[in-house]
Amino acid sequence: MTDQIDNSNYEKDLDKILRLSRYAYRTYRINTVLDQDLKKTKRPVYEEMLCLYLSLLYVTIETYKEFKISDLIIDYLIGDKYNNYLDELRLLRNSIFHPNKDFNDNREINYYKSNGKVTNWAFIVDGEINRYIAFFPEINNQYDKAIEYKQLLRRMNSWIPIKDLPIKAIKVKKNIYNLTKKAIMDNPEKISIYIELLKSQSEIIDNEVIKIYRKLLE
Repeated sequence: MTDQIDNSNYEKDLDKILRLSRYAYRTYRINTVLDQDLKKTKRPVYEEMLCLYLSLLYVTIETYKEFKISDLIIDYLIGDKYNNYLDELRLLRNSIFHPNKDFNDNREINYYKSNGKVTNWAFIVDGEINRYIAFFPEINNQYDKAIEYKQLLRRMNSWIPIKDLPIKAIKVKKNIYNLTKKAIMDNPEKISIYIELLKSQSEIIDNEVIKIYRKLLE
């Protein structure tokens, strides 16, 4: 993992990430309702929650870009290669949060014609933004601030975004995830174990994740 933000501006950047976490948390809350609806058969309710979830996710992505935050994986996923997906999400957001003149809005219809590709991409982007929020100090080599930061996230949102992160698909990062969760939830003094694991990782891991996503999304 490499520095994405100047460490000398950590406190200023921390404020940005905390504000971003508010948008991410709202998206997460709707996603929990969506998960509940997926277990039911009331498809119209499911579709409404999906549209709302994706619309809030677009606002989260918009905030990420507005704050000029940079992460190798996220920047790839919302970069030029997937501009059309991002634009479909933007149009869907506009159709949900702005009055529609027609009952059958083409912006929503076009989204449903994407055969789930945009949705799959959206879930991945959401997970990676949560991953960045969860590991913000570690990504920026501020390991000594990791526990305090995550406790602050919990106080702000009653939530730490380390559940079902996409990095669990990578074996070494799965170990980091498990150790992180245990250290934060059960035994904070063991934080040094996963810090050493994080320090041993490099940009190669992030590039490997990008390769996996490229295959999944094509």
